[in-house]
Amino acid sequence: MVMGANSVLAKKITDIMQMQNVTVESLANKTGLARGTISNMRNGKNHYTWQLQLICQELNIPMAYFLDDQLSAAHLIAIQSIISIDNEQFLLSIAQTINLSKNNGK
Repeated sequence: MVMGANSVLAKKITDIMQMQNVTVESLANKTGLARGTISNMRNGKNHYTWQLQLICQELNIPMAYFLDDQLSAAHLIAIQSIISIDNEQFLLSIAQTINLSKNNGK
């Protein structure tokens, strides 16, 4: 089953919040977003980029994580716990690896 962009985003927000043990209420308090806004995003409803940026900042996740459907929250957290590098650099290197493996498989 192919998921739409909002569904992928919703799953990633939910997954990363669960991995970091963050509740909707605590994320709302820290970002200043309404609980309903965060709940709507977690349910795949429309959102604004600035809202996602606030969530990224609070969860210490680069925006690129939400844009690449090949990366899961578990992969991101597991690898970051083993190696300590900048999030953006990390995601770029993973994305390049994924692209190389796709190109080599053709």
